[in-house]
Amino acid sequence: MKKTALLATALLWMLQATAQEPVKDKAYYLDKSKNQKIAGWVLVGVGTAMMVGGGAAFNNSSIWDESWGAGATVMTIGVPVALTGIPFFISAAKNKGRAEAMATIHMSPVPVGTVVKCIPQVGVQVSF
Repeated sequence: MKKTALLATALLWMLQATAQEPVKDKAYYLDKSKNQKIAGWVLVGVGTAMMVGGGAAFNNSSIWDESWGAGATVMTIGVPVALTGIPFFISAAKNKGRAEAMATIHMSPVPVGTVVKCIPQVGVQVSF
């Protein structure tokens, strides 16, 4: 029982030691921004298509027809789907800004004790 508990503790300790996040660089944030823009445009496009299609189905049917509610429902659901794309555009802009900020700040590796850490540095270049 002691060996099992010791083994489980050692395993959990090693998992915690290797569970560090990878370094996020400019390319990571640019890819994330691009993917979020694509998701935003897809949501806006699908929502708009749902609104147009639902509106067309709603206008072509009479109130006495049993299928008039389907067009209205699709049109109504299309509005929040299209609006859901807005947070994706906002996040894409923030991630693009983070990538641009990383392009202006140079991260250079500096040995700190036995560990090498990347410390941000800002440099100014003057050319004549």
